[in-house]
Amino acid sequence: MELGQLVVLAVVLPALNVLFRFVVAERMGTIILSALVAHTAWHWLTERGAQLLQFPWPAVDAALLSGLVRWAMAIVALAATIWLARVLVRMKPGSAYAKDLPAEAGPDAGPTA
Repeated sequence: MELGQLVVLAVVLPALNVLFRFVVAERMGTIILSALVAHTAWHWLTERGAQLLQFPWPAVDAALLSGLVRWAMAIVALAATIWLARVLVRMKPGSAYAKDLPAEAGPDAGPTA
């Protein structure tokens, strides 16, 4: 299969080069080529969609929904852990982010000169 694709590319690319150089302007050739590729892709999509519809879809029931909720909770917990770790790293006095923090944080902290 891959060998056939390489052979097609080896034939088509020089042909496109000649076509764009001598027959049609590059912009118009690009538009025509894009239309042909989109047309082919549309046919492939509909064929594969028809094949996919032959298989049964999973039933949406309470078990599926509870599993989705569990995964969503795990993702939110992971995101919260990552966020908290980043906040703690920024607050650490020796970190690279410590220079962005004020030296003394508090309502009485005045300018130090």
